[in-house]
Order: sequence, then structure tokens, then C-alpha cells
Amino acid sequence: MKAVFADASFLVSAFLGDENGERAWRWWQASRAVIKVSRLVLLETENAIRAAPFSAKCSAEESRQALNGLVRARLEDMIERREIENRRLYPSAQRLSSHHTGPDVFGAMDILHVATALEGGMQIFCALRCFPTQTCHSRRSDTCAVNFVPSTEDNPL
Repeated sequence: MKAVFADASFLVSAFLGDENGERAWRWWQASRAVIKVSRLVLLETENAIRAAPFSAKCSAEESRQALNGLVRARLEDMIERREIENRRLYPSAQRLSSHHTGPDVFGAMDILHVATALEGGMQIFCALRCFPTQTCHSRRSDTCAVNFVPSTEDNPL
């Protein structure tokens, strides 16, 4: 089975059930992947789910259920935390950042997520936001194939 890393956009959609949630779950169930995430991804996911009722994206009860689902997924080993040492992560993120200027500028969190996937040897990076594929490929194209869910292919594994 291929190593899969997901960012917060994928997890928020899966657990909060936004317009991409059903497709994210379908992909996840079909792939049977244990999704690796960093502590930063979990923090970003929890924060987005907690903030959703205040922006009228869901009710407080739906937010609570989504947070419970996230905890349950971790307890059932559907989600596994994977950390990269700072001495490897930040230089990798800086190299990625230096490759992308002009129209290909990304936020620091996005760059850190991609650097974590690269340094962790992930083959698949699941995100629902569109990062250009060269973000992952700029450093080691053999290490991390980018998969954007939703895509035309429901099961890339």
C-alpha cells in the first residue's frame, strides 16, 4: 500500500461533509489507506471544524460530530500522526518556497504540509485545494506523486 499524506482541506471535507466530503470518503474507503498527518495538519483541521459554525458552514452539533469523528478515526488507526524533525522539515520547506515565486506563491502552512509529505516519503498527497503539481515535484519527483481529490480518478492506489 502506498504512503498517503493528507492536508487539512481533505480532512475537513471528509469529516464536516462539505461539497467534497462524499467524494473524499468514497476515495478513502476504496483506497483503504491509513492517512498520515502531522500535528500541524491536525491542529488546522480541528480549528477549521471548530470555526465552521461561526461562518454558517454548519451547525454547532455538526461541528461536534465532525470533531468526534476525527478523534474516532485516530483511535481506529485510520489516521496516523507522522512527524518530521524540524532540522529536516524547515530546510525542505525553504527549498520548496524558493522554487515558487510570482504566480506560484503558496502559504507557509501549505508549504510545510508538502515538505512534510516529501520528507516523510509519501507517495500520495491528498488535498482539496489546488496546488500546482510542481510544488511536490520540484524537489524529488520520485518521492511524492500528487493526487488532488476530487479528481477524475477515485482510487489512485
